[in-house]
Amino acid sequence: MTPVAPDIRLAPPALPPLDGAFPREVPCFPISQVQVSGTEALPHWLPLARLANQAIGHCLGVQGINLLMSTLQNRLIDHGWVTTRVLAPQQDLTQGTLALAVVPGRIRQVRFTEDSDTYALRYSAMPAREGNVLDLRDIEQGLENLQRLPSVDATVELHPGNHPGESDIVITRKQEKMWRVNLWVDNTGTESAGKN
Repeated sequence: MTPVAPDIRLAPPALPPLDGAFPREVPCFPISQVQVSGTEALPHWLPLARLANQAIGHCLGVQGINLLMSTLQNRLIDHGWVTTRVLAPQQDLTQGTLALAVVPGRIRQVRFTEDSDTYALRYSAMPAREGNVLDLRDIEQGLENLQRLPSVDATVELHPGNHPGESDIVITRKQEKMWRVNLWVDNTGTESAGKN
């Protein structure tokens, strides 16, 4: 019997909904419009603008803006984009427009450590590719692919890249033995075996 590979997926975080519950603060700025930029690299179905628009009609200060950014950030993390960040650039809020910027976390490089077995092909095992937005689901799938054989132990680490927003996916893969033996006997009823 082949042992079942461990489930390596992380449990989804329990995220509290925003529900328009912004804190009352002084000073605060009445928000009439929220602009979210930098979402081009993310799927169109991700409701970041809809979540951000919950701030419209509220008077936000530092805590309220941080709460809104945390809500958007948690939504990104919930969907697997763990290195993508939501920032509030320097701006004048007296006009009622809040600008938020999404900075996609991209993969700079996917590589094996120097002491890893390289019998697995990185491109067929790991769906995450250089230049793509880093998605935790791709890393989970790649780790499952790397550990398909019972004699393989693999780990994946994220290392910072050379530029802001970049990450390296570093794979350590060890395989105990390169061979496997299976024995199978079938005596399910042939006449020459004396069974019907």
